[in-house]
Amino acid sequence: MTSGSRLHIKHSGTIVLDLPYSPLQQLGEIKELVSQKCCLDRGKMNLICKGRKLNGIAFPDDLIMKEALGKNAPNAPSDNIGNNTTGLSESANIVLLQALGPKDPIQESFMVIENDLGKAERGEELDGGKPVDAVTYGEWSEKLDSLQDLNEIDRERRRGLLKRIEDLEKNK
Repeated sequence: MTSGSRLHIKHSGTIVLDLPYSPLQQLGEIKELVSQKCCLDRGKMNLICKGRKLNGIAFPDDLIMKEALGKNAPNAPSDNIGNNTTGLSESANIVLLQALGPKDPIQESFMVIENDLGKAERGEELDGGKPVDAVTYGEWSEKLDSLQDLNEIDRERRRGLLKRIEDLEKNK
């Protein structure tokens, strides 16, 4: 991994993800993280780096980041052997990716429930002063059960959330 190099993912004018840059990380992993964090429809999402779309048949999920970014990829450690021979500042080791696309209602549902569930687990008040009780647990579970056409990752995510709801219900 390139020391100090970072990937910043920007969506709606805000940096939503700050990740360590790994030249061997697969582009599909980044797309999945962005899709979940930004609630974007992964199939219609665009990742853009310096005007270059990282989508389509030229950018499959198994493509490594160094190849996907091309000339925009940070230098590998062997390129500068521990010293900065490029004359670039430390901030030059930040790669900014812009995420664009329509919202994914499934990811949005997950995000809302995860946020509310996290607040309930920490003993914080829910938005609008909504009580954390059996009715709320039922609403969360019903919303998760009603999600259709989930991929394997989302089914696993749903199972995890249902388990957290069950655990919270038992401990309250």
